[in-house]
Amino acid sequence: MKNITFEGISTLQRLHLCWQIRKQIGKIHQPIKVEFHQPICRKQYSSLWYGGLVVSIKVRGCVFAIHACGDIYATLYDKSDGTELLYVKDKSNSGRFGVDVLPYLKTDHALYAAMGDTHKRYRLDMEHNNWWECFVYTPEGEFHDMMWALDSDHIFEGVEVVLSAMDSVIKDITENKERIEYGKDSAFYC
Repeated sequence: MKNITFEGISTLQRLHLCWQIRKQIGKIHQPIKVEFHQPICRKQYSSLWYGGLVVSIKVRGCVFAIHACGDIYATLYDKSDGTELLYVKDKSNSGRFGVDVLPYLKTDHALYAAMGDTHKRYRLDMEHNNWWECFVYTPEGEFHDMMWALDSDHIFEGVEVVLSAMDSVIKDITENKERIEYGKDSAFYC
């Protein structure tokens, strides 16, 4: 893909993401830069592993910022004897949950199995959770919190959702500027 550049991911991840983009979106007709701000570990694509800004997509002067948002309160138990192995209270989008649970659960598959009580060794009780959410900054630096929760929990699929919708979002922001005033004085400003 000639018009899209990636930073912060491995060559294999880049190739995989390019293949998915070609399959879902087709050809990219404008220059786009996709920058990963946190390392994306193999088989750890869920928002639960991360916190805060994870990816920024830069196109036509706008920045689409994909964040792992939410608070996670989780307790991990050993299923053999019911022992509490870990309690995590991950607030303020810090990504602490992903760091703390890593010695026990290393992949999305293991994480989801523990959450669904199908993991052989662990059970994970979770209150609250994370999700991928996208915010937009205009070329003038105006912040738009559109409360755009991305449909997928897989970060690469989230990037695809943003890439496929970014033209209509930019159009909406620029054509309806008087209707969408989320600037610095807004209750949505972070």
